[in-house]
Amino acid sequence: MILPQGRTEATITDLREGYALALDDWGTSYFIFHNALQQTGQYGFADLRLGTRVALTPIDHPKGPRGIEVEVVWL
Repeated sequence: MILPQGRTEATITDLREGYALALDDWGTSYFIFHNALQQTGQYGFADLRLGTRVALTPIDHPKGPRGIEVEVVWL
């Protein structure tokens, strides 16, 4: 999959109520709020599982990297 500039892919490594953590291929971990998941397709936050691959837009935050505009690539 070719991603637009500024986007990256990551794998869900931890799921909690209301948020998830995703790790990209370069070792950066992103905090993802449940409402950051774009419901453009058939998948919502409740469908995420450990190992789910997502595409996200990374942003800097004082508490660490965050992922916004998150889309499921594959479950």
